Amino acid sequence: AETVVKSTTTYIVESKEARPEVEDEVAIQELEDIGTDMLVRNERRAARFLSNLGWAVLELGDTARAERLLLKAEAHLADPAQKTDEASDHPVAIERLAIVCERTGRTDDAKAWRAK
Repeated sequence: AETVVKSTTTYIVESKEARPEVEDEVAIQELEDIGTDMLVRNERRAARFLSNLGWAVLELGDTARAERLLLKAEAHLADPAQKTDEASDHPVAIERLAIVCERTGRTDDAKAWRAK
């Protein structure tokens, strides 16, 4: 998880160096768009990408975006017909959603996620 946060931070910093006019929010949105496009194209490990990005932005303090990304990842992983992500990625996304809920004071929601 630490590597994901580092990679995301590096992308943000390097985007700012290459394109000084680009705000951090724009760089993060670019990463989110990449992940969403991967899901649409049904690319391998798209949900893992979104889950990891969700974790990274959570660690950077954006709980709303983290939850949105993790919900997208979890919905894809929960689909029994999906064949692009590993089954082992699903419990990770669920636990990350539970952590988002805890950090935003929604302990009942966190328990509900962990009960899945």
